[in-house]
Formats: sequence, C-alpha cells, structure tokens
Amino acid sequence: MMSAIVYSLFWVPVYIYKLLSRKKSRPMYIRIRVVPLSAVLSLVLGLMIFMVSGPSILEIGQKTPANVALFVSTLVFAGLSVLSLYASFRSLFKPVKKLDRIYTIILSLACFGMTLYLTYWGVIGLRLWTY
Repeated sequence: MMSAIVYSLFWVPVYIYKLLSRKKSRPMYIRIRVVPLSAVLSLVLGLMIFMVSGPSILEIGQKTPANVALFVSTLVFAGLSVLSLYASFRSLFKPVKKLDRIYTIILSLACFGMTLYLTYWGVIGLRLWTY
C-alpha cells in the first residue's frame, strides 16, 4: 500500500505538467489513481496524528483530537477502500492502460484486504474514549 505514495511522486507532477502545458487532455482514468492514494493517505495521516500527539494512558480513554482523528481516518480509509475497489473493477470496461489497471486492482485489493483485517480486529471505527 505504501507503493501508492511512491508512485504518486511520479504521476502527480506529470499530470500537473500535462494540464499546464495542455499537451494532452485530462486522462479519463485519473479516479483509479486518486482514490486508492487518498485511502492510503487517510490512514497514514490518522496514524501520524495519533502517534505525534503521544497520548498518555490517561488521555487514551478521553475524547481528544488525536483519538477523534484516528476514529475518522479509519472510517474514511474503509470507505475509500471500498470505493477504490469499485472504481478499479469498473475500469475493466474502460480504455485504461493495462499496467495502470493491474496496479490499481492489486492496490485496491490490498486496501480492501487491510480494511477487512482491521475490521476483524475492531480497529475500523475504534472509539477509544468509550472504553
């Protein structure tokens, strides 16, 4: 899943360059790249906010901004993972480059698998302040 962040370091500047230079029209399959990337970034951002805040054992049981950020980011990750899987399988019927399609399907399956795993362990939608 972290390869989506590395991959975005290459395709985002190329996409912006193409938009600014008007050499090519906007690609129609940009959604299959953006949705999995935003899913990964939402989870990473939520975990980073939680880790950087460094909550003590007393703060974990209270409703703090870090706990709320973790709760919201896991829900957003789950929703975007499902949307990513839907968009990647919808791309089977659209003119998308084969390598982009395969990468997106693998990335979407990884995000959805992680969603299932985190849901099984009760991390998706975890409200630390209720325990």
